[in-house]
Amino acid sequence: MCLAWRLVALNANTESHMDYVKRKRIMVSPSIKLPLGEDGEIVLSASLQRDRGGSDYVWLPAYGTLFDNPNGEIPLSRFIGEPDFDRFDRDQDIVGWSAEYDLTDNWTLRQNLRLQHIKTTLESVTNDMYSEGDPAEGGWDWRTIRRYANRGVGTARALGVDTQSEWRLPIGDATHTVLAGIDYYRSSFDARRETADVGPAGSGGLLDLYAPAYGAKIGEFTPLSAVDSTNYQTGFYLQDQIAWGKWRFVAGLRHDRSEVTGNTERRGSVDDIGQRDNATTGRVGALYRFDSGWAPYLSYSTSFEPVAGATADGVPFKPMKGKQTELGIKYQPNGAQWMASLALFDLRQTNRLTDDPLYGFPDQVQAESCGQGGWSLS
Repeated sequence: MCLAWRLVALNANTESHMDYVKRKRIMVSPSIKLPLGEDGEIVLSASLQRDRGGSDYVWLPAYGTLFDNPNGEIPLSRFIGEPDFDRFDRDQDIVGWSAEYDLTDNWTLRQNLRLQHIKTTLESVTNDMYSEGDPAEGGWDWRTIRRYANRGVGTARALGVDTQSEWRLPIGDATHTVLAGIDYYRSSFDARRETADVGPAGSGGLLDLYAPAYGAKIGEFTPLSAVDSTNYQTGFYLQDQIAWGKWRFVAGLRHDRSEVTGNTERRGSVDDIGQRDNATTGRVGALYRFDSGWAPYLSYSTSFEPVAGATADGVPFKPMKGKQTELGIKYQPNGAQWMASLALFDLRQTNRLTDDPLYGFPDQVQAESCGQGGWSLS
């Protein structure tokens, strides 16, 4: 086994669909594969990315885009921010490795490690609604919007290590591929969000959508919210994949333990985060392969994901849980390099985050349950 390497680099300058918004991205991603004796290898990889440019995190009013407006149609490229203020900057660095070693012909050890650091700054002037006009004309002028400035700064750090052992065991007429492992994940996140007036205090930062004039000054920022949290999660998993004649079966179990610590601040009140959760999830599936290339299958799986943070009232979020049922059929003729599939699925989730209907973003609440069913063709 010999040494191999690869280098991917990118320097891109692009424009957005919105006026005054341009972006620049620089990325360098090297990787190198090294032998581990005669029976293993390790791939070392890294990625460094820098994004700079304007922000199009804005929205236009419905009246003038989707619905009629007495002043006419608003161009979808209309910029409602401030060209000298709006920006979206992101620094993203990732390093890690993927190692594999064959202890015997039927026993393989693997480890995947990833270390990630992301820092993001978003500054944008966004809108509220049309400005009030002459009540005799309906109370709105239908062309001038009120604006305010947002600033969000956040840093995320993460370390993930997945160590697993795979055995390939012939038992009777069946071949078992048994996978067992430990998955450790640690992440931290700190962020703050601030707001400010646009233009003179109390003016509402008015902008005429049909004759925009930019150059308004941004006032002094005041804090809206802040969060500082650390998440620890350890998962233990075991899976058996069975090949028996034309049948294929899979069954797996996973047990997760998680802990979230930190604090959140909203509207001047600080709430401590102290959550410990655990859950056991699993999946089962079966597939039958016909000689003609058709393969019907059925699967069922459950999921668990810790959720950091708390509601506006300081109630800690519960873990998000889900389940999926899928029935489908695949087709691949013998020797073909393509495959087609048709699937019917049903997805159910509990405790999914959504914006707080009372306070709005960034406050969030959890939906007791939500679901989606449908089909896919590929």
